[in-house]
Amino acid sequence: MPPRLHNALSYSVAALSLPLTLLQIDLPRSTNLAVALWVFHFMRRTVESLWVHRYSGRPVPWSDALVEYLYYWGFGIWIAFSFSASPGESLPWLQALGVVLVLVGEFGNARAHWTLRQLRSQSGVAQRVLPQGGLFDLVDCPHYLFEILSWLGFAMVTNVLASWVFVAAVTGILCFYAHSRHKRYLEEFDGRDGRPAYPAGRRALVPGLF
Repeated sequence: MPPRLHNALSYSVAALSLPLTLLQIDLPRSTNLAVALWVFHFMRRTVESLWVHRYSGRPVPWSDALVEYLYYWGFGIWIAFSFSASPGESLPWLQALGVVLVLVGEFGNARAHWTLRQLRSQSGVAQRVLPQGGLFDLVDCPHYLFEILSWLGFAMVTNVLASWVFVAAVTGILCFYAHSRHKRYLEEFDGRDGRPAYPAGRRALVPGLF
């Protein structure tokens, strides 16, 4: 499947999976905030997939596409049913902090994606340079870090098991991706034969730690 079509389909249906499932369940209006945050995230990702990201053109294998669909859409449905099984009301201050984390994460994620866009030509070929500016000066993958912050905030707002499992899954997957990219950067930017050296002290995902 073409990558642009795949991502747009994945994120747009994910945006609908939670609210459409909730329509089948009689729940209090306290879920409205969670629905708004969920839909905002995935609609932003849909817009980025269509108009921000530049792709290399390599098709996405059907097996990978189906796994991603099950992952995002399945979690949306599970989180919706979790509201029915256990409302899990958050403390007001914890919910407020969660909203702040989501907003910071969404803004930072979008900004990092725009920075990465500038490193790809119209054909989708990435330039062999290290991204710089903002948190890119400290870590390789600030977009992954902000993504984790967004879902941590969402879990704090919703306080249901499925949301906490989701943020744990997101964290594990993105830590693996960030570590892989970090290793690749270390190999590509080794300071030999005229190649630039990888900045000392820069980490994969968390400034100063990992």
